[in-house]
Amino acid sequence: MTVSVDEFMQQTPAKSRGKPSPLRPFEEQIKILRGRGYSLQQIVTFLQSNGIHSTVPTVSSFIRRHLEKDRPVKSRKRKAKAAA
Repeated sequence: MTVSVDEFMQQTPAKSRGKPSPLRPFEEQIKILRGRGYSLQQIVTFLQSNGIHSTVPTVSSFIRRHLEKDRPVKSRKRKAKAAA
């Protein structure tokens, strides 16, 4: 017996993913600041001036999880080994 996705969702409530990030309302501003070369520390200072307590590691993690997800991954080019 198989269960469809719709049936499963009706029978099983989704688990909460935790509370939303307090940085989420500032996502666009963070993206703009980072795009214009502002450091993570400067972004933390911006957030603090808007009443949001944050740290450099928190902002860095937020950027990786939310803002860099659509960015293409750069591939590394390896140098060909010289013949021995």
